[in-house]
Amino acid sequence: MALVIGRWPAIVTAQTSPQIDLSRVAGHDAWKNGAAIYLQSRADEERFDRTFFIKGYRHDGVCVFGCHVTWTFRSLPLGRWTAVTDPVARTFATLERELGWPTLQGALSVAASGANPDPIAAMSDATGRDLAPVFAAATMPSDPAITGVSSSSASCATPCFHTQVSLARGGPLPFPLPLRVSFADGKQIETAWQGRDRVAFESAAPAVAVRLDPDRVWLLDRNPLNNARLEPKTTNVPIVKWAARWITWLQDAMLTRTFPV
Repeated sequence: MALVIGRWPAIVTAQTSPQIDLSRVAGHDAWKNGAAIYLQSRADEERFDRTFFIKGYRHDGVCVFGCHVTWTFRSLPLGRWTAVTDPVARTFATLERELGWPTLQGALSVAASGANPDPIAAMSDATGRDLAPVFAAATMPSDPAITGVSSSSASCATPCFHTQVSLARGGPLPFPLPLRVSFADGKQIETAWQGRDRVAFESAAPAVAVRLDPDRVWLLDRNPLNNARLEPKTTNVPIVKWAARWITWLQDAMLTRTFPV
């Protein structure tokens, strides 16, 4: 899975070709560590995670309420989107989502060649974009957020609504993030948010959902939970009844899975 050359591993996977030898880069230990962790996470995801989910590795829980409860996993345990905690490695993962893996792979190969003593400058030259602000943001707090949404009827020749979205940068924003607004009539509009405090829209129906960076491109966001505002939906589901049933199930499950001390 990994071939170690000196201190820095050159990761070899089905998607990582040609071989990337990080030992040719002099200095820049934080960049090399981040690149090694990121590339290793890709190898782990390919070699372990995909195998982990084959049928032979599935297991079931106990029978509760007369049914067999299957315990499943929401995401890949060692996926490069969830397991990478190093901020520079998360920067590489962000660039993969922003640039695409073929472009990032080529930029990494150029940077690891050692022809340019600055690997970030080499990646910038290879991609045609200044990537220095993206790597600089790895050491700074980042929390872009939606702080408020208002959608009200406006005076127009035809029925229309005016929607205003308030946002906060919460730190560096090296490239625009998509802002997606969904309306009650099923239509959507998406615009590139570049750090403005307010963004306004006019539509034939009121807004029901606003999402900032809906595809999670910016993985350095420390709190993605404040990136969405949704209109509460009415429901006739007996919440109290199902909450009581779930609490009873949880009690039985805990008693089954734990031992008295």
